[in-house]
Amino acid sequence: MFGLFGSKGVTKLRSVYTDYELINQIFQKLKDINNSEIRTRKAIRDNNNHIILTELEKQNQILGMMDYIMKVKSLRIGELNKARENIIKTQIKKLKSDIDTHTKEYKRHISNIKKNEDTRHVEYLNRHHKQRIMQSTEQINHLKKLLEETTKIKNELRKDCKKSIEDSQRIIHNIG
Repeated sequence: MFGLFGSKGVTKLRSVYTDYELINQIFQKLKDINNSEIRTRKAIRDNNNHIILTELEKQNQILGMMDYIMKVKSLRIGELNKARENIIKTQIKKLKSDIDTHTKEYKRHISNIKKNEDTRHVEYLNRHHKQRIMQSTEQINHLKKLLEETTKIKNELRKDCKKSIEDSQRIIHNIG
């Protein structure tokens, strides 16, 4: 993943962990928050304010770490999606260029054929040209569908990030 996390706005989100390690960390954090919740409920039952506040602080730290891990994972998804999008666009450009090149060669070849030459040869050239253009067009259409998927993923990530910001603002307003 070359150039990953290259933008200046996300330098704090650098991570050396693999995706599997990130998922494992989230699982461990979920177990930790569950255990802390159990200790909090016991402290509420025993009316022990010190333990309640200590466990709430631990839960807040765990949630902060999980949020950080989730942001790193979201960033990785976005970077990978962006890389795929660029590769797909390059493939589409290459296919369009191949179509143009093939069409020019076909026209040049057809114009060089004399009228009294074999008609089967001309039919073969026409059929071959149409098949190649059709195959390339099908590939381009398939790549365009994939490009739409990358755009959909990008928009979903943006929507989720905006929702996360709005939710954070609501939380800040409600706890203040």
